[in-house]
Amino acid sequence: MASPATIDRRRFLRTVGGLGSLLPLTGCNLFPWKPDPPLPEPPAPDFTKEQIVGHLNENIDKLRSWRSSNVSITARQQGGIPIKLSAFVAVEAPRNLRIRAKSMLRGDEADFGSNDDGFWVWFRESPQKVVFTAKHEEVYRVQTRLHLPFDPDWLMEALGVVPIDPSTVSLERNDPRGHLVDLFEERILANGQRVRLATTVDVKTGLIMGRTLYDPQGGMVARATISKHRVHDHDKPHGGVVIPHHVKLEWPTVKSSMAFTIGRVDVNPSDIDQVTFQVPTIKGCVHRDLLHEMPAPGGPPRTALGHPDNKGFEWDD
Repeated sequence: MASPATIDRRRFLRTVGGLGSLLPLTGCNLFPWKPDPPLPEPPAPDFTKEQIVGHLNENIDKLRSWRSSNVSITARQQGGIPIKLSAFVAVEAPRNLRIRAKSMLRGDEADFGSNDDGFWVWFRESPQKVVFTAKHEEVYRVQTRLHLPFDPDWLMEALGVVPIDPSTVSLERNDPRGHLVDLFEERILANGQRVRLATTVDVKTGLIMGRTLYDPQGGMVARATISKHRVHDHDKPHGGVVIPHHVKLEWPTVKSSMAFTIGRVDVNPSDIDQVTFQVPTIKGCVHRDLLHEMPAPGGPPRTALGHPDNKGFEWDD
């Protein structure tokens, strides 16, 4: 003979099962869910360069800024064990950027960003208690001599808030029978080096799938792989805005990468405090011009944070 507890448990399971069978009939949904709206129509099959750029800029022009406090990064020091980090990201055209990464056990692990005046970087792992700063025009000197793979302008482009100038790009097809094309732009960096920026577009979907920087010899300097696009604010008067929810950044020459998986996003928020995009004050740290940490010509090379024993971070997904 079953005990009263067993009988109650069976009655509970039958009740739940009965409710589950009724939900489709009544139209009720205890866990409401709506599928993502469809992506905007891509350019016509007989597209031109101007049509592709116009299509992309239509979305970029509607995306002045975005932020998310629900970003995850899988980070690992070169040769070390992967570390899961959570992050806050705020982006505002043309140059405002803030990324704060935290670990569960130690709190803040990294803080970097930019504004109109310049950019900054801070890592907990740095042996120096310093928030390093630099001017935008010095970014490539910093990268070359300190092996710091951070270009805020290129990152702003990868995060989708910088429009494309159709007069500066040329259209090249990767495969005449395929659906990926590249918009190439020739650029001269602050150090005088010529590079090519390729924006890879899937003409079937009308989405940007990647942005890659090549040196004059065709070697890859940096690559952003962009995926998991979603439409936001599709019910607003200006129409939906497409934002990628996975962005992987790679710098092959320094064997490092950084991958963002982005959750909930606030699109064009009106309440971003401009303090967000100012060089942060971190307890126990001072601000210092990054170029003052440059090694003397002919001296031993330094790594990402100006210290020969610091191997820096390698970020991966």
